[in-house]
Amino acid sequence: IRQIIIRWSPPSENKTKSLVQSFSEYTGLNPDAPLAFSKPIIQKIVAGIISQENGKAYLRQEDFDWAWQNL
Repeated sequence: IRQIIIRWSPPSENKTKSLVQSFSEYTGLNPDAPLAFSKPIIQKIVAGIISQENGKAYLRQEDFDWAWQNL
């Protein structure tokens, strides 16, 4: 998580440390642990990104299921 956030939200432009902490708290994921490419983990990440970008996490299960099936 930390590496992803640093890559796409660099400290030169954002409060990266705060973003890492809030994202980790929201998703329950360790920011330094390797990520498994599994449906539950990716769904947490997607919901966390939506929450960060939009101020709330609105992700309908059927929308996520459709996207997952079409990867």
